Amino acid sequence: MKVIGEATAVLNVCINNVPEWPSQTFPENTTTLSGNELSQLIAVNSNHWRKIFNVYAKLLHAINPKNTDDWRQVRDHRLLQAGNQHALTLGTPRLEQPLKSLTLIAGKQFAENLGVLTNAQEIHPGIYRPSINNCLVVPYFDYRALSDKKIAWLADEIRGQWPQISSQA
Repeated sequence: MKVIGEATAVLNVCINNVPEWPSQTFPENTTTLSGNELSQLIAVNSNHWRKIFNVYAKLLHAINPKNTDDWRQVRDHRLLQAGNQHALTLGTPRLEQPLKSLTLIAGKQFAENLGVLTNAQEIHPGIYRPSINNCLVVPYFDYRALSDKKIAWLADEIRGQWPQISSQA
């Protein structure tokens, strides 16, 4: 498991994939990104990772649209950078209770493999609330699975249930 972003994040997205790291630019203990490191990650990896980062930026912008003019600005200047209270967990997350941040498990199959869908309630098509506090299971971070319409619904849910996130993430 590797975490990119703030260790004290208020919003943590968990994904069961790990990108290839640019060999010389990312030390093993990197936690936050800076400068053009996100674009380097995208360049080394497939279009798949560009989509993941774009969907994450769209979600952050939808949660707090007053923070920037456009989701692309979130992606290019804030996403997973120091001081921006969000993170991306790559691989199996630690789900000990109580979770300190809102944790989004990206992908139903990943959530099933983690065992978090047992007794989960579907609160919106493809979005589940498991019995773990401060946790939601959401569609995989891809344009087709997590459409702009679902992102808008999810952002409304986050603002309503976790209002502190809209001011910090």
